[in-house]
Amino acid sequence: VQARADFDTVAKTLAGRTVYTPFRDETRGAGTPDRAAAHKAAREADPWDQRPSREEWFRQRLSSAAPGVGFKDLDPVIDAMRMIKSPREIAMMRTSTRIAGEALMEAMRSARPGMYEYELEAIADYVYKKNNAQGIAYFALVASGINASWPHYHAAQAQIKDGQMVLFDYAPDYKYYASDVTRDFPISGRFSPDQAELYGTYVKLYKAIMTSVRPGKVSDIFTDIVQKMDAIMASAVFKNPKNREAAERFVDGYRTRSASTRGYASLGHMVGMEAHDAFVPYEELKPGMIFTIEPAMTIPEDRVYIRAEDVLLVTENGYENLSAFVPIEIEAIEKLMAEPGITDRAGR
Repeated sequence: VQARADFDTVAKTLAGRTVYTPFRDETRGAGTPDRAAAHKAAREADPWDQRPSREEWFRQRLSSAAPGVGFKDLDPVIDAMRMIKSPREIAMMRTSTRIAGEALMEAMRSARPGMYEYELEAIADYVYKKNNAQGIAYFALVASGINASWPHYHAAQAQIKDGQMVLFDYAPDYKYYASDVTRDFPISGRFSPDQAELYGTYVKLYKAIMTSVRPGKVSDIFTDIVQKMDAIMASAVFKNPKNREAAERFVDGYRTRSASTRGYASLGHMVGMEAHDAFVPYEELKPGMIFTIEPAMTIPEDRVYIRAEDVLLVTENGYENLSAFVPIEIEAIEKLMAEPGITDRAGR
């Protein structure tokens, strides 16, 4: 009764006024804003559904109770604020990224041929809970072999065979702040010569992207990236022509985007309270922005897919890689994977 009375009182006060309220559907259950938008579109297109969202229902109820009330979308205002992280937010994301990296490294130590994808995922889940994460930032992508070529593969049902690579893309939600870290590693703990050729080239090109990050125009950053990549390719040696073709496509993709694209989609996606955080279009990187780079190198006909991902904080003079402690070089990965894993330490 009191709640109804309070609602009526507020509604009368708002009659004829403008109310700022969220228009976008709330992101739920380890989702992302783009997924929320897709679910909304599907709901509206379904003749058996077409329910209003909670946000739409609120506006409808308030409109019926407060004649003449107007609405403006609050999302762009909040999204602009979320683009630049405060010192406290950065501290939260450091912790979230530390937990993500520790979980990924524990999975790498424990990886053995014959394990199932879900077993590696479970190791990360344990590390998340052990570090007081309240949940997951997104559904795990633990994909072995050709499964990695499927966008957002979440099944985790395959048994991982000797000689296969594993794509591990998973992170926690720590006090409402996400992270997003990815590594590719061989389940056996050792890269084959062909894997090392492709992956080693990928890492060099990947670092050309990362080391170009700094405050300033995205177009200028892309110019630097392509120049560095061209220099790397000029001295690269390949035994497998498919690996060379994959690397050339990778560089050409950045060359094309450098010439035609500005803003968000060019370098990666924002990270914050969601793994794919809210954003507003931008042409410049500014201190306090946090985003990931996650470029993929592929051999489509063989369903080969290589990708890494790091969480980058834009600083006054450049960038800080919050996930830099997670090995990415071949020798460092192999050294880490030679260490005892959580299952070894448990005597299993």
